[in-house]
Amino acid sequence: MERLLRLEGLRGVAALIVVLHHFVVVFYAAVYWGIPQAAYAPLVAWFYALPFGFLVNGNFAVQIFFVLSGFVLCASQYLTPRPITLGTYVQRYLRLMLPVLASVFLAWGLLKLGLVYFYQTLPLTGGSPWVGQYWNLVPRFSEALSQGAVSVFFLRQQSWYSPVLWTMGYFWLGSVMLLSFLRLFRSYRWRRLLACALVILFVRSNFFGFWVGALLADLYCQRALWQGWARRASPWIFFPALLVVVLLGSYPSTASPLAPLYLALVPPGFTFFTAVTFYHTIAASVLLLVVLIGERSWYARWLAGVAPLGSISYALYLLHALVIASVGGWVFLALAPTYSYYVATFAALIATMVVLIPVSYVYYRFIDQPAGRLDELLHQGT
Repeated sequence: MERLLRLEGLRGVAALIVVLHHFVVVFYAAVYWGIPQAAYAPLVAWFYALPFGFLVNGNFAVQIFFVLSGFVLCASQYLTPRPITLGTYVQRYLRLMLPVLASVFLAWGLLKLGLVYFYQTLPLTGGSPWVGQYWNLVPRFSEALSQGAVSVFFLRQQSWYSPVLWTMGYFWLGSVMLLSFLRLFRSYRWRRLLACALVILFVRSNFFGFWVGALLADLYCQRALWQGWARRASPWIFFPALLVVVLLGSYPSTASPLAPLYLALVPPGFTFFTAVTFYHTIAASVLLLVVLIGERSWYARWLAGVAPLGSISYALYLLHALVIASVGGWVFLALAPTYSYYVATFAALIATMVVLIPVSYVYYRFIDQPAGRLDELLHQGT
């Protein structure tokens, strides 16, 4: 399948939202929890829900990743069919696992050297106890190996070496389900109907986005039908879609009295937390839909322009929390006694990004890219 640069750009934007989300969780926890009594109350009011909540809403960005994964995995098979064998599942596992394992080993090494300063920042930042669980451990190589290669994928356990690895079980199992679906039903004339049934079946889970992405891929690959529909929809779809993305992408991940409208929008049969996943997935799906339709639009060109950021998005995703905890934490601790809280945290953010972007590029070149080439070699061997 030919790479769509605008989708690469969208992946990069989602990765940046996750970076900002974890920076906020570390240094402005009240924005995440919606606590209006915080010293930085104006930021809480602006970023907890509307109008800018989607810009720091990490779960919304994760759902973008899930929808994109479902779309890309299925579209590549529909446009360029390949046999799906046991080796295909092994390739997918290795493609996900090798960069994850390297990131866990990096966290293990920095902890051994005493270069993770995150825990020392908690008394000054007022970070939540949940956040304080990460990197607060005695680093053991065997534990890092088992978590990075096995636990986060097959047992869907959390790793205290990184706050983002909870998603790896979903990426892996979602891939397994989609590959199995394609293997069994790719040539089945009623496959779209079956995909719709699976969308409904998983509507209350994090797998919802994978199946919506798969359904969008099926429609997109019906090129004549899709292009005709897209031509009719492209003149008017942007602003309604933008409204949906902003409103639902800002749906807060925690229940706070600051967002009474969102609390009232929990659908029947949903808990607040399943409603969070549902609305964020709807927002992510609408965002992908409008990006696919607007092939010649200004925002598609803009996303294509930031496609290099999408190339390093997996590295950004895996490394950013560790860079925040080490570089960002060190800069903050150095400046906090002398400068205001805002100055210290802004400097920590700048230092984090200055280090994170080049380190992610190196990681992409020497770990992520080789893992992708290994995937291709294994495919050729099968």
